[in-house]
Amino acid sequence: DNQERVVLANRVYHEQYGFTKPIKPGTPYRAVLDQAIGQIKQFDDLVIDLDDMAGFEDHQAIVNYRLNRMKADNSEWEQELKDGRILLVRDTPIPGGGYVSLRTDVSRLKDIEQRLRQQLRAMDLSTDGIAICNPQGRYTYVNVTFARMLGQENPAQVMGRTWHDFYERSVRNNFVNQVMPGLYQKTNWREEVTLTLLDGTELHQEVTLDLLPTGEIICIARD
Repeated sequence: DNQERVVLANRVYHEQYGFTKPIKPGTPYRAVLDQAIGQIKQFDDLVIDLDDMAGFEDHQAIVNYRLNRMKADNSEWEQELKDGRILLVRDTPIPGGGYVSLRTDVSRLKDIEQRLRQQLRAMDLSTDGIAICNPQGRYTYVNVTFARMLGQENPAQVMGRTWHDFYERSVRNNFVNQVMPGLYQKTNWREEVTLTLLDGTELHQEVTLDLLPTGEIICIARD
């Protein structure tokens, strides 16, 4: 409320911070923080190491930091707990004073995000050419290998352009009239082909195309 007292703390909140006794309405939020800090490793950019804390003043500094973050308008940030879980914290002021403070466990999403970053890094470094086109045929992702296959120095020279911009007419016609209809029917296509670029360069490659449910196409090319 407007005096920083707890009005309601649900069961999930208790479980997230390991409270074994119910937090009663009217309890000062500062007292709740005093107990919760033992479960918290990091407040966004503030790393907490309780083993290195000099004493009570440091403890209160952390409590004050959290209270100040709560008072920021529509504050949203991440809080890492000591057991590795990550909570997304949203603090929203309400009319008449006081705040609604929500916690969402995003640990699984952060793990997926990390794995996706690792996969993207692997794609970036792959010796196979990898590209993704949107339903309009524009490249939304290419790795360095694929860009160089197209005669470009880096992916930035390819991104946003269509695959039509790089291959000569007979290649474009073959893919539009022969390859794409089968891809849309079976959602995947693989074949060894000779592709000719606009400058006359011939590429002898094994090409794999996969159609995603979004209409995007993943292309993997191997010399």
